Amino acid sequence: MAPSSQGPRPAALELFDSEGLSQAVRGERRMGARLKDAERAGVRVMTTSMTLVEAYHGRVRQAAWQWTLSRIHVEPVTEQVAGAAIGLLREADPHGHGYAIDAALAAIALHQREPVTVFTSDEEDMRRLCGDRVVVVKI
Repeated sequence: MAPSSQGPRPAALELFDSEGLSQAVRGERRMGARLKDAERAGVRVMTTSMTLVEAYHGRVRQAAWQWTLSRIHVEPVTEQVAGAAIGLLREADPHGHGYAIDAALAAIALHQREPVTVFTSDEEDMRRLCGDRVVVVKI
């Protein structure tokens, strides 16, 4: 994303990885505030269907899970997204199943037309996958 003469364009879309989603569900201050701020500013928040699987566990409070998901668009990991994720993995050369969900999130982020910010606990990996085409924020 190239900065303009007035600085970088503000994000029109934010993506949460599993840690970002988990923090929002737990009501942790930073990501909970991020969701509320995004809603007020008209910024879409998105994650992937695989991120839901990664973030969910038996101790999740269902009411908090449902409230959070009602504010997030969940993008399916289709065959097309999987193909794009495979291409990113091929280019970045990470190995192992641990990169698969991050690669799907990166593929979706890179497919968007709007300026994108990805909130992730895996900042280094996400930067390897996305390069400088999205803003990556460590959580």
